Amino acid sequence: MTDQLASMTVQAALASIAARTPAPGGGAAVALAAGTAAALGEMVAAYAAQRRGNASRREAIERAAGALRDARQVLLACADKDARAYQALSETMARRTRGGAGASDVGVAAQEAARVPMQIIEQCEVVIGALEALAPVAGMLVSDLVASAALSAAAARGATGHVLANTPLMDEAGLDGEGLAVRAAALAQAIDDRSAALIEAAQ
Repeated sequence: MTDQLASMTVQAALASIAARTPAPGGGAAVALAAGTAAALGEMVAAYAAQRRGNASRREAIERAAGALRDARQVLLACADKDARAYQALSETMARRTRGGAGASDVGVAAQEAARVPMQIIEQCEVVIGALEALAPVAGMLVSDLVASAALSAAAARGATGHVLANTPLMDEAGLDGEGLAVRAAALAQAIDDRSAALIEAAQ
C-alpha cells in the first residue's frame, strides 16, 4: 500500500480495505472506526461549547474537545502505520521461510505490528474519557455521544484481536507478548464497561 488512507476519500479508503490485499486490513479499519468516534465526540463538544447554559463548563468542554481532536489525528496516523507494520511483518516472515531471518527478527516485527493496535486501544480510552466529560452537556446530541461510545468500544475490541494475533510471535522471540496481550484485553474490557455505562445512562 503506497497511498495514505488518511488522505483518501471515504469511498477510496473503504475500497482499499475491501481489496484482495493483506493491508490495509482490520487494524486500519478499527483505527478509522475509532477516529470516527473521536470526530463524533468533537461535534458534540462543538455544539456544547456554544450553548449559553454551558458557560460555566466551557473550559472542561474545550479540554475534552482538544483530547478528541488529538486522538482523531493519532488514530488517522495509526490506520497507515498498521498497514506498514503488517507489511513489514509479512516480509520478515517470508524471509524467515527462506532462511534470511530468525525468530528474533520476526518477534521484533511482530512487536511493532502489535504496538499499533495497542496504541489504538489507548486512544479509545482517551475518547471514552472525553465522552464521559461531555455526557452532562450533550443535550440533543446525546445520540451522537452514544454512537461515539459504541464505536470506541467496538474499535478497542477489534484492535485487541490484532494485538493477540501478534503476541505469540513475540513470546517465541523472548519478548513479553503475553504481558502485552493481558494489558490489551484488560484495557479493552475497561473501555467496554465505561462505554456501556455511558450508553445506559444516556438512554
